[in-house]
Amino acid sequence: MGDAAPIDVRWLGYRDSGMQGDEQSPDGDALCGADPDEVAGRIARVIREVRPQVVLTLPTSGGGGHPDHLQAAVATRVAFERAGDPAAWPDQLAGPEGLEPWTPTKLYEWRGQSRTPLTNGARIRFLIRDRGLLGATPVIVRAALRMLPIGGRQTAEPASAPVIDRPDATPRINFREWTGARDAAIRAYRSQIPPSAELLALTPAEVARLSPTEDFTLLEGPAPSGIETDLFAGLAVVTPEAVEPATP
Repeated sequence: MGDAAPIDVRWLGYRDSGMQGDEQSPDGDALCGADPDEVAGRIARVIREVRPQVVLTLPTSGGGGHPDHLQAAVATRVAFERAGDPAAWPDQLAGPEGLEPWTPTKLYEWRGQSRTPLTNGARIRFLIRDRGLLGATPVIVRAALRMLPIGGRQTAEPASAPVIDRPDATPRINFREWTGARDAAIRAYRSQIPPSAELLALTPAEVARLSPTEDFTLLEGPAPSGIETDLFAGLAVVTPEAVEPATP
C-alpha cells in the first residue's frame, strides 16, 4: 500500500440528514431532501471526471436506518446508468471545459462483512475488559438467566458458530491488512456509532479473526466465473494517464 495513490474525496454539497425522525432531516440542505435527479447528476459529474472502471455503492434495502444511505444508493445507480449518455445532464459536456460521457464497467453493491457471531462468553469477556467487572455484572446476570433450563431445554448459544455464508455475494475481499485503518475510521465517526457498540469492543486483531472479509454483489458488469477476490477481476489495469478523452 506504500505506493497507493492518495484518496481523492469529492463533496457533493449536501449535509448529513441525520437519522430518521431527526428534526433537521427535512432541511433543504440535507441530502435526503434533495432532488434525486440533481444528486444523480452530481455523482455523474464525478464519474465523468474520474472515469472509474469500478463503482461501489450501498444497498437500496435497509441502509441502517439512515435516509442518506438510501438516497446515495439510488442516485449512484442512476448515475452509473446515465453517465455514459450524452443526452443526460448535457450542461456538463458543454463548452471548452466540458466533460465527456463515461460508463464504468462494473457496479457493485456492498453487502457487509462475513462474520463469525460472538458467543455470550466472548461478549462477557469484552465487557469486563472495557467496563470492568462491576460495570459488566448486570449484563452477566442477564446472560446467566437466559442460559437457565426452560422446559427442559437449554437456551445458551452454541460454543462456536460458523462464519455467516453469503451465497449471493460475488466478490469476497480479504481486508485483514486494513482492519486497523477501518477501525480507526469507524471510531472517528462518533455522531452515530456509540462507544459501546459491539464492533468497537473488538481489537483490530480480533476483528481480523472474526470478520476477515467485506462482501459485495455485482449489479452491473461481466458475469464472474465464481466468487471473486478482487473488485477489478477480469479488467485490464488502466491508469488515469492512459485514459484519453473522447474526440468531439
